[in-house]
Amino acid sequence: MLKKIIHTTGAKTIESALNFIIVWVSSYYLGSEIYGKIALLTLIVFFVSQLNGLVTGNSLLYYASRARKRNLFTIAFVWIIAVASITFLVIYFGLSPIILKIKSFTIHELLSIPILIILTSSVSVFQNYLLGRELILKANYFSLSLVISRLIIISTIVIGFQFISFWAFVITFICSYSIVFIVQTIIVSKIKESDNIEFRSSRALFKPLILYGSVMQGSSVLQILNQRISYFFISSFLSVSSLGVFGLAMQISESIKLVGMSISDVLLTKFSNTNDKDKNVHLTINSFRFTLYITLLSVLFVAFIPSEIFTKIFGNDYVNIKPIILTLLPGVLAYSVLLVIIQYFNGSGRPKVVFLLSLSGIIIISAIQIPLMKQFGLLGAGIANSCVFIVSLIIGLILFTNDSKQKLKVFLPQKNDWVVCCSIVKSIKHKTNRN
Repeated sequence: MLKKIIHTTGAKTIESALNFIIVWVSSYYLGSEIYGKIALLTLIVFFVSQLNGLVTGNSLLYYASRARKRNLFTIAFVWIIAVASITFLVIYFGLSPIILKIKSFTIHELLSIPILIILTSSVSVFQNYLLGRELILKANYFSLSLVISRLIIISTIVIGFQFISFWAFVITFICSYSIVFIVQTIIVSKIKESDNIEFRSSRALFKPLILYGSVMQGSSVLQILNQRISYFFISSFLSVSSLGVFGLAMQISESIKLVGMSISDVLLTKFSNTNDKDKNVHLTINSFRFTLYITLLSVLFVAFIPSEIFTKIFGNDYVNIKPIILTLLPGVLAYSVLLVIIQYFNGSGRPKVVFLLSLSGIIIISAIQIPLMKQFGLLGAGIANSCVFIVSLIIGLILFTNDSKQKLKVFLPQKNDWVVCCSIVKSIKHKTNRN
């Protein structure tokens, strides 16, 4: 497991660095206005894609070792095409009042959404299948390849050809995801079936896949709403340009979560393939503390970066971005360690607990977001985000301790933590020297 965590952390570190460059290219060359539109479109694509996540998300990961590839992929891709087709009809015929209110987009720009949905969901199918089969290294390589291709294409279009347009993002998205999907198809087709097949037909698999996925995706949507609902409020009450500034602040602050995300990815695959509760509890507690230490160091590092550096890198449109980042950092720290607890319940087949946890978060942010934003502007939006995740963490800790019969003090720093951290560092150094 340590090797997988090290590999995943390393891959996500590189991804984070490359994503930072992509964000810089997009924000610096395209400007806050276009970048705001990109942030909003990406959010729309993500939320519509969550309908696909009923069968392509964590439910597919959970059943990857329990069902045949052919049955999983048949259900997944038929579902993806159906959702994309419905989305196209909704946009084209103007049946959705939500879309009609988005005056920042043209109808042609909105019609790119179904294509982006198909591509992002299709790549997700194979990624979650690889994770479900514990082929984490392959999944990491594909994630890294996707970021590299995005960087090359967006740089070529925006810097090389000087194509300063919203469509630069769309072209980049389509090309990069298409390339990765084609390679994924070739690799996944060569993977042998699992030896623990429980569902041998699409009909038998469909119902449990949907039932498990509905709760999992409900939780996922609420978690993302907790993080991204500010985008809709800002675009409605402030401006698209303000959204571009806040979106960049979110991108920078969220790069800190890579350790927590890396560990949570590995934990989910481990928990999904074992029924040893005591082992899972012990693993959760240790992972929580380790994630806390590493993320806290990253938070402090970002907090002490001078504001002039952000302005110099991203341009004068983002001169006031540092205070916004500072309001987001406490929430990033809380969410990073919360991910560990979330995967404990998801991996043990109890996504309802995570759903209730996420639901409490959306209730809180819906109550405080607008008042804080009206009073403090973008700073209020950042404060609301952090408050939600801090409260969610407290609730998550209480739920975990009640379930595991542990006391809250187990999450506090322990005497042997330094020894454990040193052993991990030595392990990393040994593997690096050996390679």
